[in-house]
Amino acid sequence: IPNTQLVEITASDVDPALAAKIANMWADTYIAYILDTRFEATQYASGWLQEKIKEAKQHLEKSEADLQEYRRKYGIVEKDSDIGNTEVLNELLRRKASLEIEISEKSEHFREKHPEIIGLRSELDSINRKIESEKEKEIVSKDVAIQYNILKRDVDTSRELYQSLLKRISETEVTGELKATNIRV
Repeated sequence: IPNTQLVEITASDVDPALAAKIANMWADTYIAYILDTRFEATQYASGWLQEKIKEAKQHLEKSEADLQEYRRKYGIVEKDSDIGNTEVLNELLRRKASLEIEISEKSEHFREKHPEIIGLRSELDSINRKIESEKEKEIVSKDVAIQYNILKRDVDTSRELYQSLLKRISETEVTGELKATNIRV
């Protein structure tokens, strides 16, 4: 029937019962064909999803192994990967400022070669070396944290993809088990 989604099936025969049987057989065959086609498409999608799930699971396992090895290598135990220790650096900077003030005050009373000034300058040099060392540790620590977060994000993304594919395969299998069609006789 033009301009609709309706199909008219007619069969002619001298026996009206045989004509009805032939028309019904055509309708049943068409319905079976549509169901088979949908089932094949579902099977194909299911196979494709199974392959993607396998790939996603392998990627997730590799990502988790990489992350765990990175944790072990750098001794990361915190959940938020806040590896740096800025408290030590801040304390050293406070001590440096205090020494500089003390040197300035003592310089008003003593010469550069005085033992107190020499001792304070020596301590200041030591503090400066420690500050540089802590800054370097802080930079390395930040680099470690950044790489850790990248690896963790990869694990999280892989896990989400894997879960999404598992959900999709379940939906596809349920859909494939339905033997419904919008065809009515």
